[in-house]
Amino acid sequence: MNIVFFRFGVRLMKAICFRLLLFLVLLLSRKYIIYYVQAPREFIRMLIDKIYCRYDSMQYKINKCLNYKRLSFVQKKMRKLNILTYRWHSAHQYELFKLGHHFTLATGSGTSMCDFWDDAQRPMPSNVRFKPLCAIDIKKYDFAILPFDEDILRPEASTWSLPMDWGQGFQNMLAFTKELPRTAICHGTPQCCDMFVKESEGGAVLRDRLAEANRMDLRDLVKDVHVVCNSHQAQREWEFHKSSVIWHGFSPQEFPAGTHAKACLTLPRSAFETRPEYRGREHLERAITLLNGICEVKYTTPPEPHTCYEKGTQEWAVAKFRSYTSYIGEFAVYLNPTVHSPMPRSRGEAMMTGTIPVTLRNHDVDMFIQNGVNGFYGDTAEELAKYITWLMKNEKQRDTINKNARRTAMDLFNIDRYLAEWGKLIATLC
Repeated sequence: MNIVFFRFGVRLMKAICFRLLLFLVLLLSRKYIIYYVQAPREFIRMLIDKIYCRYDSMQYKINKCLNYKRLSFVQKKMRKLNILTYRWHSAHQYELFKLGHHFTLATGSGTSMCDFWDDAQRPMPSNVRFKPLCAIDIKKYDFAILPFDEDILRPEASTWSLPMDWGQGFQNMLAFTKELPRTAICHGTPQCCDMFVKESEGGAVLRDRLAEANRMDLRDLVKDVHVVCNSHQAQREWEFHKSSVIWHGFSPQEFPAGTHAKACLTLPRSAFETRPEYRGREHLERAITLLNGICEVKYTTPPEPHTCYEKGTQEWAVAKFRSYTSYIGEFAVYLNPTVHSPMPRSRGEAMMTGTIPVTLRNHDVDMFIQNGVNGFYGDTAEELAKYITWLMKNEKQRDTINKNARRTAMDLFNIDRYLAEWGKLIATLC
């Protein structure tokens, strides 16, 4: 009888320990939940690798280049802050607002685009509200976040059609929040390739002079503000007085693994039409020519939500977002020819679904992509076409790289890491 009870006790203890271990792993690292649900073998393998610290060469390179230190995802709970900002990059702000604080988007700041949310990009979070700037009591706020791009001082110099009030909102908010702890977010690179200067006015030489003058003026404008850049290359190019880098973050649950049944995807056609040099239209067209029909390169055109959803409603915005995340996961390869975009968001989103990035080498890409392991990068359109051709002809290797791309994105571009870095920055500046 004692032996029976002893065996029963051992089995019970094993079951309890196993469930406790599983609970702790999922609690401390929710980024692995999607793996646990969809791919238990890979989840177990990754868990073992983490326990025994068997980091591969890619992780070692990242740690060495960035002096990368993993942040604890178990943060001390901060009180909810009242944060003042304004609508700018809706897709970026959608992730930022997951910090859980109370966010007020000022309207009537001087830039008309800031007065409404872009439902076509993301649904509006519940902890966000719009409020006229004239009705805002600055004393009721704890912190301010001021997003901007390279065109706020000279919108007329950009090749894509910008309203003349483009930078007025930022400058007004910069003055309005001078008594608050604050940070700014730079969503661009120094104004160069998009400077519009007629040949009769001096051509490239004058363009470069104006670009440098614009960079220095903008840099001096925010000299007393800590600026968050999206890439290390952008940080080096701007040389802000006070700055840091926070890479994008996405939720694995919102960007599930895709089917990858279709061939190759790239940015929307309108992206290349509005900013051809910035987005690398010349490289795209050259790569398509070199592919010579090996595979079709599709411009991003996700299907619209079902007609039962009323356009502009929150339900429509949610359906639109889900349609987009499902759509990008249908492709095996994501061709990113952008030249000046700092850490393209669409490339990270594609990686999160497991779509393989094939991209030009710029803006930190060689810090997280290892050729032939989790994607490809190159310096020319010829290299990009060669990589896509190889991927189309090697299905087995392509499937492995699909999984590795998603694994890298879940590790480096995870929403937990992103929010932890932002939480730390806000706590430091407050």
